[in-house]
Amino acid sequence: MDKITCGVISDLLPLYCDGVCTQDSRKVVEGHLESCSSCRKVLEQLQAGCSIFPEQEQQEEKIIKDMAAVWKKSVSKSFLKGVFAALCAVLLLTGGYIGLSRWPVVPIAPDKVQAQVEVSEAAVTVKLEVADGYKVLYSGQSATADGKLYIVKKRGMIPLKNGLGDPVQDTFQCPRYYTLEDGKKVYLKEIYYGTQDSHTLLWKE
Repeated sequence: MDKITCGVISDLLPLYCDGVCTQDSRKVVEGHLESCSSCRKVLEQLQAGCSIFPEQEQQEEKIIKDMAAVWKKSVSKSFLKGVFAALCAVLLLTGGYIGLSRWPVVPIAPDKVQAQVEVSEAAVTVKLEVADGYKVLYSGQSATADGKLYIVKKRGMIPLKNGLGDPVQDTFQCPRYYTLEDGKKVYLKEIYYGTQDSHTLLWKE
């Protein structure tokens, strides 16, 4: 077999340096390098050049890992923001529903209230019944200095079901001489259901 020349070896050295040559080629190159100092120098130069690539690969790998970490952190922040926003929305909706359904601000319309009035020398008894199947959250009364009494029932803006829909009844025992908030007593002449702005007459002397 003819002796392998340095030219052939120089063609194989890049493959040998990258570790991609065949096993037979590797044996040939290594056998030649044992006796050829010039080819060994060429190999050293190639290896010096090849050593750059692992560093570049490490840098690229580091860049990819850093980008992945930033992306993962961004996704985590976005997820937490989304959860926080959803929680706030749920709290707002829940709070709004509770406020609109539990805060008695809407007077119950007169057509939903049935009234019975009994009059005696000492008092006027008013029985009110709400039978529309929704809860009554507030029942109150107030009088004016001219002897007018206003009785009103209220519920929230969102009415709540009243269990099985049983009627809600209230009885108001109104003395003929009614005591105002300032302690002054007035003689009742008229009783209304509703507010001073919107009301229906229940009884008039």
